This record gives sequence, structure tokens and C-alpha cells, in this order.
Amino acid sequence: MVRDFGDGFEHLLDRYRNAVEKDVEAWLYNKRKLQKDPNSGGIFEELVEIIVSRAWRRMGKLGKFKSEVKRSKWNPEFFQSPEGRAVLRRYEIGNNVQELLRQLEKCTIGDWIEERYERANNHEKDRSLKQIGFGPKSRDVFLRSVGHLDIVPIDIHQRRFLVRTGIFHYYSRIPSCPLEYDDLQFSLVNFSKACLSGLIVKGFDLGENPGIVDNLIWHHCARYEGAVCGKNPRCFFQPSECPLFWKACLWSKMNKTWKSDSFFQPIIQQYRAHSQAEET
Repeated sequence: MVRDFGDGFEHLLDRYRNAVEKDVEAWLYNKRKLQKDPNSGGIFEELVEIIVSRAWRRMGKLGKFKSEVKRSKWNPEFFQSPEGRAVLRRYEIGNNVQELLRQLEKCTIGDWIEERYERANNHEKDRSLKQIGFGPKSRDVFLRSVGHLDIVPIDIHQRRFLVRTGIFHYYSRIPSCPLEYDDLQFSLVNFSKACLSGLIVKGFDLGENPGIVDNLIWHHCARYEGAVCGKNPRCFFQPSECPLFWKACLWSKMNKTWKSDSFFQPIIQQYRAHSQAEET
């Protein structure tokens, strides 16, 4: 099973390598920015972007916020001014950004990030993040974006993939639950060490950097990327779309059973019609 998953992911990496490497380069660029300037304005901007995105994630307000606040004004001084405070109030994020500014009065952005990273690695509660409206996923997306490639930000795509392929069932701890964020993270970290050591991206071993594996899975699943293992998996009709299908994926093994059993044929036909209707 380890070999089958490893071979499948090697083929996945061949397919999405360019996109994954581009993301890794962006994260390493942010890391270099912090090393050069521990109070990097670009990193502060990313923090505020996440706060805006979390508050308005279903409303698409980040673009409007960016157009209203010119790039030159994305700094603590602007958001502490009357004009900046008025903007924050309009977008209902004033308390979160002001709390972030209060926290950054005591340390550099670089030091603030390293404390968040240590707490995440030690599985400690982080009241400072809660005060600025960050949940575990927002924390992990940000930490990975500044070069912590061992951090795994699980979202619906990775959750679906881990459970569907059987990776969660093979590599989770006991007891565990596929609805728990920490348990899903553990299964992906454990899987990466067991199956993907020796696979390299930009000089980083995937066995020790599961954040890159998480990104690879995202490219395979997200609707506007590969969308192979999405809500309606394309492998159901086109097994060649996924390198994991025949050898390793739990879904594929169940799929073979269904296709060979006449009892499931009406279900398969209904599923096919529903998937085609969604695509159109």
C-alpha cells in the first residue's frame, strides 16, 4: 500500500509540479522578506487580507477593500488614523485589526509569527489568534505562506481527498474522527512521512514538509484547478484521470464493486446524470 500510494503521488507531482513549485517559491519569497525586514509591510498586508477574507468570505469584499485602501496605505499608521479606522468600521473588522496592532506594539511581526508557529506545533490554544478572528485553518494558511512548509492547512478539498482515498483510515491515530481538524492533519503528516519521503520539490523532502503535499492535493481537487477529486470525482467515469485510482484509492476499490453489481446500476446512472447536470 505504501508503494502504491507513493507511486501514485509521484505521478500526481509530475502533473502539477509547475503549479506546486510556483506556490512554494511564493512562500519562500515571503520568508526571505521577513528575514530581511522583521516588520515587513508585505507580510502585514497579508495578515489584514486574511482578516478581511474571513469576515467577508462569502461576500467577495476583499477586492472592494483593496480598491478602497490604496496599496501605499497598507500599514499600521494608516489603520490607526481616523480615515483608516473609518474604513475598518465600514467593513466590520475594526476590532480585529486594532487588536492585531496592539499585539504588534510588543514585538516584531517576525517574532509574532514565530510564537504562533511554536504554539501551533505544540498544539497549544492561542488566545491572540482568536482575538483577531483567526481559526486553525487561517493560522495554518498564513504560517505556510511565510515559509513554514511543515504546516498543513486542511480545507474541504483535503478533507474529502483524505477520507475518499482511505489515507485518513490507513494513517490516522486511534481513536480519531474525520470531522476533527487535528485528526485530519495528523493523518496527512503521518502519511507523508510513511509514503512520500524521498520525493523532492524545490529541494524540500515531502516526507518532512507535508504542507507541500497538502498543496499538491489541493491542485488535484479544487474546482478551478485539476478538479479531479472534487465533489463529483471524475475518476468515477474516467479512471485514467487519477494515478491513485486502480492501485491505492479506497474509493476506486468500492467503485469496482459497485460497477460489477447490478443492484448499484440505477444509483450509478442517477449519479452520472446529476454530475453532468452540475457541470453544465
